[in-house]
Amino acid sequence: MKKIISVLLIFISTSSYSQKKINTKANSEYKKHFKGLYGKLTPEAYKTVIDSLQLHSEIELDKSKKVYVHFQQKGDNCIMYGQKESSIEFVLSNIERISKRVTQNNQTQRLLIFNQNSFFKEHLKKRIDWKLDTGFFKRNIFTEDTICQAFFVLKPNGEFYKFYGSDHFTLVKVLLENEEWLEGVILLGYISRIKSRK
Repeated sequence: MKKIISVLLIFISTSSYSQKKINTKANSEYKKHFKGLYGKLTPEAYKTVIDSLQLHSEIELDKSKKVYVHFQQKGDNCIMYGQKESSIEFVLSNIERISKRVTQNNQTQRLLIFNQNSFFKEHLKKRIDWKLDTGFFKRNIFTEDTICQAFFVLKPNGEFYKFYGSDHFTLVKVLLENEEWLEGVILLGYISRIKSRK
């Protein structure tokens, strides 16, 4: 049990959700919260994490393939927040469509997860591809809540990359198409360009 807890703590960083007004603009305040994290698990830790992903998503995972997790939660910065119902449905459909295409083209398994506190819980619980977080993903992987979208990619060799921010499929595509991540350096230019967009 101690081993499992110590493995899961790899992902944890402390954060608390503030009650301030939600920022819905892709402005400098929003972009300053973009955050990427690269790491590598030992073979034993990888097995523990992949088994936990499988258990808490109720989806059988192939340990020889990459895993992509898209996560929706409440956050101080959220472009979708306050949009019309039809716009929210459109964005969610795009997330499903693009993530399916990118993962299928790169032999990657896909998990679409939403937390109980997500602004879009009522939309997501009606969608067949999405799974409600048991609490595992929020407690152990997506521990920060400054942005309402995030992703996590895990390779069979134990390398992982976690990113907080929306409109991130360019980053996901780069990670899935390249075997050499250069300890996350491969994404630095892409993240800089996203942050510099007007």
